[in-house]
Amino acid sequence: MHRHLTVLIALGLTGCPKASTAPPPSSGLDNAAVPPSNTSPPGGDVTLRWRPDPVGYQYVKAEVERVAMMYGETPITVETTKVRHLEVLESDAFVTRIAVRWDEHHEAQTINGMTTTLPAAVEGKRYLVWQDGGETAASLEDGSAISPDELEEIDKAVGEELGAKPGIVQMLLRRAWKMGETVELGPQDLVDLSRDLSDDATVEAAAATLQSVDGTSAVFAMTMDVKTSGKAAGRVEAEMTFTVDTDPLRPTAIEGQLHIDMNVDGTRMTGKGLQSIDYTYE
Repeated sequence: MHRHLTVLIALGLTGCPKASTAPPPSSGLDNAAVPPSNTSPPGGDVTLRWRPDPVGYQYVKAEVERVAMMYGETPITVETTKVRHLEVLESDAFVTRIAVRWDEHHEAQTINGMTTTLPAAVEGKRYLVWQDGGETAASLEDGSAISPDELEEIDKAVGEELGAKPGIVQMLLRRAWKMGETVELGPQDLVDLSRDLSDDATVEAAAATLQSVDGTSAVFAMTMDVKTSGKAAGRVEAEMTFTVDTDPLRPTAIEGQLHIDMNVDGTRMTGKGLQSIDYTYE
């Protein structure tokens, strides 16, 4: 399953570790740092099994998000559309190399009633992405170097696909889930979930509930209270519902909303956001 603390993506709070543009080389829980198994413990109402995506594995992620806010006295609306195709090129204990293409990636910003549509630097391009010394690295498909803006967007979007098990996966595998039981997540869960975000965002509280199971599909609800710092200091309260395949553990649909209250460069910003994501596996 891929990292998707979905509603936070609308604010650009997903992680941005150091990266390289060089061309490619030829509660009731133990809170252990890493779950002891890639399978959730017995005794729950659903069994979750995670494994790294194999070579040749492909999927399409289609995402639409809308954030409406007040920046001081100025109304701002941002609507973003993203459609990306990912293919696994190398995989062992974890995925280590992928190819990713954005068929669409643009946002429409409306400020005081005036709308401007801005395409992202990655739209319409295909990239190779891998890790270099623990950092995300990428190039164009032909091996040529890319711009810092392209690398930043690639790292935010798919850096978590490489070399590790996402924090939300560790959280899901750490316990046996009972139908309808709301679990207040423990300290290690919060550490893992925070690691999936940027350095200036910390999950301070979170809870999750198994809502339903239908064959090899399960639906979870989750809430999070996130503290942000830096240039956008404040809080984000997030609520989401996500549907997963249970074997292998992977997302199929995510619906989320957030409530924002921040101070951005000395000006208060408040608002709400909605996001919808669908996955198609090939």
